[in-house]
Amino acid sequence: MRLILIIFIQFNFFRIAALDLNLAAMAGQNGGSGSYLIYPSPGSAWKNPACIYPGAEISGSYLYSISSLPVITSTLSYAYKKIGIAACFFQLGHPLYKETILSLACSYDFNFMKTGLAFRQLSFAPEGYRTESYISLDGGLVWKQGRLTTGLSVKNIVHLKKEEISLPFWVELESCFTLSEQSRIVIGLEKQAEYDFSFRFTSFQKIYRLLGLLAGYQFEPNRLSCGISIELKFLKCLFSTRFHPYLDMTHFISIIYEF
Repeated sequence: MRLILIIFIQFNFFRIAALDLNLAAMAGQNGGSGSYLIYPSPGSAWKNPACIYPGAEISGSYLYSISSLPVITSTLSYAYKKIGIAACFFQLGHPLYKETILSLACSYDFNFMKTGLAFRQLSFAPEGYRTESYISLDGGLVWKQGRLTTGLSVKNIVHLKKEEISLPFWVELESCFTLSEQSRIVIGLEKQAEYDFSFRFTSFQKIYRLLGLLAGYQFEPNRLSCGISIELKFLKCLFSTRFHPYLDMTHFISIIYEF
């Protein structure tokens, strides 16, 4: 309820501070404290356009367990030789506010490094006000050295600004170390302009042929996350939970079909 009140007040003063939050879009990211390398999936393109994995992924959640704040996301991606393409959809809904994001990402593999760009159209519709739309450009890099994979993503590099509303500028950097075929760890950080750095540590462990566990911790704000995955040959199902120091938990469920 506190979150809804804050958003409503921001809208009335035309200061959209809640616009385009860097939220986890999939269960793997939610259970991995925001990491997109800890559990690679088609939805990884949402965080870094260089991370395009062929397949389809659909996810759902109630943000902070608030029934009037549903989140629905989906990703469809395809790779041909060294080129990857991903189409992403995100919607955050509420009777007072609806935010919709459509994204088209494209990546290219240079063997030693993958690069990617994403064009996003963001539309938001506060109750009682006209619908506004923005177009922004995101970028990403991924490079691998042995067992170490590192990713860099930048959100809202360029965007069309209207009136006094500006989309937040985000930078994320993380490294994933593969310990074995069954386990890996990620250390990462993210920075939003005018805010402090946020650090995270995440791990994934496959404990059985079909079962895997996610666990993570984020600093600034301090919060835990965890998740469980069930993996079949082409189909995967994930369920995750992320805690918050002041609000309720956010649960996410994702279904992944790999091409």
